[in-house]
Amino acid sequence: MSAVFTTISTYAWPTSSAAPSELRVAVYNVGFVVRKPFLRVSAANVQGVVDANVHGAFAFARQAVEAFQKNALDERGKRGTLIFT
Repeated sequence: MSAVFTTISTYAWPTSSAAPSELRVAVYNVGFVVRKPFLRVSAANVQGVVDANVHGAFAFARQAVEAFQKNALDERGKRGTLIFT
């Protein structure tokens, strides 16, 4: 996850309102779903769901909030927006 945020921070965004490394919005839209009858769901299936939907979301949120902390306050007194879908 850190490599992803490092790559994002080096991208030159086409806007004049924010510095090139300023991240203001982060959207986590990952879903790992197991669609099979309950008795066919394995421990590995459950682990995949937990890894993507819990561990992945936590790692993403942590990186996003650390990036937001570097920002100056905007006109609403905010540093960034974190969205989960």
